[in-house]
Amino acid sequence: MSTNPGIWVASILTIFVYSYLFKENLFYQLTEHLYVGVAAGYTVTIAWTNIKSAVWQPLSAKGDYLVLVPAILGLLLFAPFVSPSLKWVKRIPIAVIIGIGTALTLRTTVISSS
Repeated sequence: MSTNPGIWVASILTIFVYSYLFKENLFYQLTEHLYVGVAAGYTVTIAWTNIKSAVWQPLSAKGDYLVLVPAILGLLLFAPFVSPSLKWVKRIPIAVIIGIGTALTLRTTVISSS
């Protein structure tokens, strides 16, 4: 028998998830809420780490102001959540993403065919 508490917690949560097969109950709902909360916390932590390492450090340490362009384009994707009248702003970064993706795909296709 294992003495690792992580294995015990994972086993108990797995049983709680499988309890949904009988009917939805309190144990399943507890596990579902815990999963969503942990996933949200992990996502926020990873996003903060990425912003700190990819934007803040080059900006503050090296003075590389070029990293502000993708950072601002990324923030523009969230404009409709600030105000519904700003839905049109989201088209700019999406157009840049699609344009760069298309250009890279075409370049790779041309290089591989020659």
